[in-house]
Amino acid sequence: MKNKNTMKVKKLSKKQIVLILFVVLVLGLAGFVLNKLTALKEVILKEDALGSLSINPTSATTFRGCLFSGNEEGYVVSITPAGKRDFSKKIDNKVFNIVNDANGPGIFVAGIKYHYLDSNFNEVYSVGFDNYIPREPYVSFLTDGTYKLVFQSLKDLSYLIVKIDKNGKVLSKDVIPDMGQNSCLSIAKNGLASFALESGDVYILDGSYIIRKASISNKQESTVSNIFCIYTDNSVIVGYKTLIQDENKKNARKLSVYFYDSTLSRCEHFDFDSGINSIYNDNRKIVFVTNSGFYFFDSSGKLLNSVPKIDDFVPYRFIENSKTRAFVYRNENAQGRLFYQIILEEKNGREIGRFVRAFSVDNPIFVLSDTEEKVYLLEGVNVKILSKY
Repeated sequence: MKNKNTMKVKKLSKKQIVLILFVVLVLGLAGFVLNKLTALKEVILKEDALGSLSINPTSATTFRGCLFSGNEEGYVVSITPAGKRDFSKKIDNKVFNIVNDANGPGIFVAGIKYHYLDSNFNEVYSVGFDNYIPREPYVSFLTDGTYKLVFQSLKDLSYLIVKIDKNGKVLSKDVIPDMGQNSCLSIAKNGLASFALESGDVYILDGSYIIRKASISNKQESTVSNIFCIYTDNSVIVGYKTLIQDENKKNARKLSVYFYDSTLSRCEHFDFDSGINSIYNDNRKIVFVTNSGFYFFDSSGKLLNSVPKIDDFVPYRFIENSKTRAFVYRNENAQGRLFYQIILEEKNGREIGRFVRAFSVDNPIFVLSDTEEKVYLLEGVNVKILSKY
């Protein structure tokens, strides 16, 4: 007996099968392309304008999530991520640098004097002396909560190192005389100072007194300030930034960086094949930015990691804070036009996004936000912010 509920299934024709397969293929390709476009959109940082400054900035940092900059006429200004100016003031005759307080919530502005501002931009104190101006490394933060401020004499080029407490009270002063050549100064958290001369001589100072001395082996002669030194908790790192070739020698010279221990008795070195464009130091790691790549070292001289250059883009700068880090690259084409590329990452190395375009100025300033995954960009007087779509 036949089942009356039995349905006859009509077979699909070849044309119908081909049409269905074509539709499935098109939908699959559309989904694939959409995913790729979405992924591409996620890695490209967008650029938003926040307005413009009246004068080119001399220094900038991030403070309370805002961009905080100073200029050569002594003005400081704070700009929010939305482009609003929430603070602007002429604080001195010139601003050389701005330093966030590692021991507290405020900020140091190095003008003709040092000015300390609290989190509400109120000036708490200032420290300055006649015929002295602030000089690199500007402010050093000691383990006991005090600070050391560096000045240089306008008369004899000697250094003046001033120790102050959290209220700006002067606790001590030490003078390092001018040695008649270019020099570099760095201060450790224990208060000792390293002092390197262009001749390659290196000193450790306790106040004004020399307690250790060494001399690097691969010396260079230069008429520009070429020597650098970095004093970490347990090492002194010294070298030259520029590789000066000897035309009389066939073999290319190497640029050596020396990693001394804290007593200058033991030394390791690493050789670069090009000059050093910039250096990043957070006391735990040191990043040397050269034409061939970014080189990450611990303070003892152990190479931890390296990131190569990207095609024709040369490494230019490395910046990092507690939330993010950024690799900045630079390229100049045959017509002399400058391009900069920035790759923004989380601290674990996951890429947040990247940005590249031609710039109208030679040295734009890139500043990482201290509260968001964003980058402030100062292209001359023009202020921009880079963020994800």
